[in-house]
Amino acid sequence: MGLSTSYALGDTLGLKHSLHRKVSDAKGFYAAFAGLLIVSAIIVVIRAARWV
Repeated sequence: MGLSTSYALGDTLGLKHSLHRKVSDAKGFYAAFAGLLIVSAIIVVIRAARWV
C-alpha cells in the first residue's frame, strides 16, 4: 500500500519515482515511502498498545 501511494504521489507531484533509481536521484519518492512506512508502523503500535 505504501509503495503504490508513493508512486501515486510521485506521479501527481511530478517527482522522479522508481525503485530502479538511486536514492539520490529520487529523494522525494524514497522520502514519501519511508514516511508512509513510519506512519503505518506508528499506527500499528498505537493500536496494539490499546489492546494490551
